[in-house]
Amino acid sequence: MHKTAGRGSHPHGGHLHARFITAQDIKIGKPDPEPYLKGASMLGFAPQDCLVIEDASAGVRSGKAAGARVIAFQTTESNDLLVQLGADWIVKDCSSLSLEKAPPPSVDPGDMIINVTLSGIQPSK
Repeated sequence: MHKTAGRGSHPHGGHLHARFITAQDIKIGKPDPEPYLKGASMLGFAPQDCLVIEDASAGVRSGKAAGARVIAFQTTESNDLLVQLGADWIVKDCSSLSLEKAPPPSVDPGDMIINVTLSGIQPSK
């Protein structure tokens, strides 16, 4: 478990420091769901309440197998493949995402909104 200086809201109140799961923390890597299952558990979230942001097919598979929703970047895979892999949303790259503070009356002053600019044909749900 690796801490950074970031902050996020916790479902049971209070704040957490951002944390990372690295190759040293897992036994089976992507596309197995273990990295995302372990990360969700470490943060106290159910996997289905998590959002995975991925740039590789193995990561999209891993996130979906964990039960999370996935934003996939078109940087390394074709749009068609990302749809086949089950990506929930597809964006061009990191520049398609931005964060802003949630407006009042948010539950917690640390709540954030992710703005997404979609790209290409999106999966039909």
